[in-house]
Amino acid sequence: MIALVFGLAVLLGHGVQPESARLDLLIEAESCPGPSVVSRTIAAELALAGVAPSRVQLRAHIHRDARGLALELELALDGYTEQHHLEAARCDVLLENVRLILALALDPGLGAWPRDFAEVALAPILVRASAASTPDARPPPRAQAPIVQIPRIRKRAIAQGAPHPAPDRVRQTPAPESTPAPESAPKPRGAPVLGLDLHARGLVAVNLFPTAGGGPQLHLDFGTQYVSIGVGATGWLGGNFDAGDAGPGSGRVDGWTLDLRGCGGPAGRRWTLHVCADVGAGQLIGRGIEVPVPLSRTSPWVWAGGELSAAFWAWPRVGFELGTLVAASITRPSFHALDAQFSAGAVVFGVSVGVVTKLWKAKK
Repeated sequence: MIALVFGLAVLLGHGVQPESARLDLLIEAESCPGPSVVSRTIAAELALAGVAPSRVQLRAHIHRDARGLALELELALDGYTEQHHLEAARCDVLLENVRLILALALDPGLGAWPRDFAEVALAPILVRASAASTPDARPPPRAQAPIVQIPRIRKRAIAQGAPHPAPDRVRQTPAPESTPAPESAPKPRGAPVLGLDLHARGLVAVNLFPTAGGGPQLHLDFGTQYVSIGVGATGWLGGNFDAGDAGPGSGRVDGWTLDLRGCGGPAGRRWTLHVCADVGAGQLIGRGIEVPVPLSRTSPWVWAGGELSAAFWAWPRVGFELGTLVAASITRPSFHALDAQFSAGAVVFGVSVGVVTKLWKAKK
């Protein structure tokens, strides 16, 4: 147990000449803070209330008893004296209540302002006037009251040096209502999904050979259900040509091409409608038939055109497809066998029907 007896002089800047409050403390508890902490607390309360320090005299005695810590407090303000007896388990609780009692004595209107009153046992308060005071300046002494427990009030921070607001302006701001977290937006059903499709179709073409021709057609497209690029191969099975009544000789023309295309268009859950731009190159092969010496000859054929195709997906990975083709011959190969002659058509029209298979599909 350490006994500290000291006097504190707190200087506050009010006017030109500094004034001081008279503080006498006797602290007999090791857990209590030093004098600088107490002096700063009291100086802050005097500054908040705007009270000259010379008007205040405070005596406090903190000691231990059988139930814990006890505080004997005597506060004098303008000749009127209040005496308090407080008990608590911790020293910081006692000193906090010293600050609150001082604040209420300096400004009684603070009773309506929410401050943090610690739960301590309060003994009866004795108020007495000095001989120099007038009878009407203060109310008569209060009668003794039983020990009460002051409930803890919600703490509200007050900046040091800031003026206290008027009680009628005190209001509590309601806590903001919690808003539910926004649900994650569902993915659109038509979001693009990468895939690899194989198209197998049969083609019928007119105006390329002397008669209607056609053949098998394969395309491999990579992209989404909306846009894709692809490569393909087509076998062109042609037909015979002859000189008719003009003379002897006849022949046959067939061919093959490789092509590159880009497609795009709308799509639904079970259907697609695409417009494609195609360019192809290959060979047409002519052979003599009714000639003394049958010979064959090849000639390059290059074409470019467009295609409109529609697909219906009957199953998740298999569908049916219908397409139409319009192509222009960039080169027009020609053949002859004796008097029989043939030249490739300038514009070719075609219709194709087949199936489309989803070889690979990226996960969403």
